[in-house]
Amino acid sequence: MDLTLTDCSVDLVEEGFDVAFRIGRLAESGMIARPLRPYCMAVVAAPSDLARRGTPTHPSEFDRHDSVAFAPSARSRGRFAHDGEEVQVSPPRKVTVDSGQAVRVAALAGLGIVLQPRI
Repeated sequence: MDLTLTDCSVDLVEEGFDVAFRIGRLAESGMIARPLRPYCMAVVAAPSDLARRGTPTHPSEFDRHDSVAFAPSARSRGRFAHDGEEVQVSPPRKVTVDSGQAVRVAALAGLGIVLQPRI
């Protein structure tokens, strides 16, 4: 078995993959997809970041924090549901990386608030 771990989307047929695990909505294709389990996200920050900037109690307060962004979604604004309302946020980006693990490491180092998988 060959295992490839990447945060990039690959062309499964073109690159010869037999199976892939992906997160999010899939583009229309002839591929067969099966959901494995719900994928929940959480907004998190290191205790040092929260001590410095305060702990947000509403998504609109995310903007007072620096953020660490995951490169494929770095240009998008965040949308959060809070008490029945949808709130758009765009905290200032301090770091943008192309690895989910690097996002985690940067957050643990106190570089900003991040959106990470709850798992």
